[in-house]
Amino acid sequence: MSTPEPARTRVGDLSPEHGQLLAEIHGLAARASHLLRVVDEKTTPATVSAALEDLRGLDRARDMTEIRARATGIPDTWIAHARRLGQTGQPWTTHHRLPRAPLRPSTGRRHQTREDIAQMTEMAALFVTREHLLTTPAGTAEPDPTAADQFRRNLRALRTRALFTADAIELGQRSRAHLFTIDDQRLAGHLAEYVRYSLPDLDAVFYDHASPSIAASVRRSLKQLRRAHPALDTTTDAGHVQPPDPSTLIERARDALHLSLARDYRDLMLSEPATGLDIDTALAAATLPEAPHPESVAVDTDPVDTVSPAPPDPDLDLDP
Repeated sequence: MSTPEPARTRVGDLSPEHGQLLAEIHGLAARASHLLRVVDEKTTPATVSAALEDLRGLDRARDMTEIRARATGIPDTWIAHARRLGQTGQPWTTHHRLPRAPLRPSTGRRHQTREDIAQMTEMAALFVTREHLLTTPAGTAEPDPTAADQFRRNLRALRTRALFTADAIELGQRSRAHLFTIDDQRLAGHLAEYVRYSLPDLDAVFYDHASPSIAASVRRSLKQLRRAHPALDTTTDAGHVQPPDPSTLIERARDALHLSLARDYRDLMLSEPATGLDIDTALAAATLPEAPHPESVAVDTDPVDTVSPAPPDPDLDLDP
C-alpha cells in the first residue's frame, strides 16, 4: 500500500505573514516581467535606461523578499511558484494550490522504490489531466516544451531507479509484483483529485515534477547503488517482474480519464431533462477530440520505454 498523499495547501490557508511574502514575490516578479517587455519593445534610449534601472531595483527587492521568506520557513517550491506565476503574468489568488512541500526523506531502498512507483503513478495521472485541459480539436499545444521534456526524463529516471534498486537488493518475484503493480484504483484516485484542478493549479504540480533536481537525485542514487553493489549489471532479467514503462502507464491513465469523463457526462445527462442527445452522443462528447498526442509519441519512441527487459536511461550514469 502506498503512502497517503498529503493534501496540497491553498494560498488562503497560509498564515498572513507567509501569504503576504508570497504575494510580494509575485508582485515584484510581475512588475519586472512588465519592464522586460518595455525594454524588448525598443522604445527610446532614455526609456530603456530608466526601465533597466527600475528592473535592477525590482530584482534586488525580490531577492531580499525571497531571503526573508525562506527565513520564515516558506519552502523554495512555493517561492519559485509565486515567482513563476508573476513572471508569466498569471494572477495570484487565495484559491491557488501550492506545490507539495518536500518531506523529510525516509530511509531504506525498498521504501525508495515504493515512493518512486507512487510518484510515477501521480505523474501519469497529472500528465493526462493537464493534457486534457490543453487539448483542442487541432491537437495538444504544450506551452512549455522544455519543462515537458524534463517531466518525461524524470518519469523515465524514476523507473530506472526503481528497476535497478529492486535488482540490487534482490527483491523476490512476490515483492516485486507487490511494489510494481499499479492498480486502477490508485490511478483513479489521482485522476479524481486532478480533474478538480484549474490549469494554474495543475501547472503548480507539473513544475514540481518537472524539476531537474529529480533526475539529478536519481543519478546520485544510482552512483551510490553502484558503489554499494559493484556487481550490479546494467541489464535486468527478462523473467523478473518489471516496473511499468512510462508509455504504457500514461496510456492506462489516459484511458481511465476518458472513461471517468464519459461516466460523469452520462450521469449528468441522465439527471437532466431530455435535451435531444442520446447516450451514445453524450459519451462521445465526453471524450477528447481525435487528435495526435505529441507527448505520448515522444514517450513511446524513447528506447527506455520497453516492456521487458528495459535498459537503463542513457542519461543516467551508473559509473561510480
